[in-house]
Amino acid sequence: MHGVLSFIVSDRDRKFLPTFWTTLWRRFDTSLKYNSTVHSQTDGQMKVVNHTLGNLLTSICGDKPRAWDQVLPQAEFAYDSTVHSSTGMSRFSIVYKKVPRYLRKKFSSAASDMAEQVLNVQQSV
Repeated sequence: MHGVLSFIVSDRDRKFLPTFWTTLWRRFDTSLKYNSTVHSQTDGQMKVVNHTLGNLLTSICGDKPRAWDQVLPQAEFAYDSTVHSSTGMSRFSIVYKKVPRYLRKKFSSAASDMAEQVLNVQQSV
C-alpha cells in the first residue's frame, strides 16, 4: 500500500537466508538486516508484535482459522488504528496525520455520568 520496505529485520532464520529471499530483497532494493544476540530486545519486540497479530487474526477469524488471509485488511486496519504505548498514537494517525473517522470520540454526558458513578462505587468498596 505504501511501497516496498527499505529494510527488513530478520532473526537469521534459515527460511529467510536462502538465495530466493536474498535475491528478491536485492531486486526490490530492500536491505536485509539481522538482529544479533547483543541486541536481544529486537527479537523480543518482534515476538510481541507477532503474538499480538496472531491473537488479532485468531479473534477476527473465529471458527474459520483457515480464512486468515481473507481478513488481513481488517486486521491491518485494527492494528494500525490501535494507540501504541511507545508513541501514544496509532500508526494510522502518524501516517495520515488524523484519526480514522470511526475512532473519533463522541461523548454522551449521560454515559459519562453513569461511568463516573460506577467508578465511584467500585472505589468505595
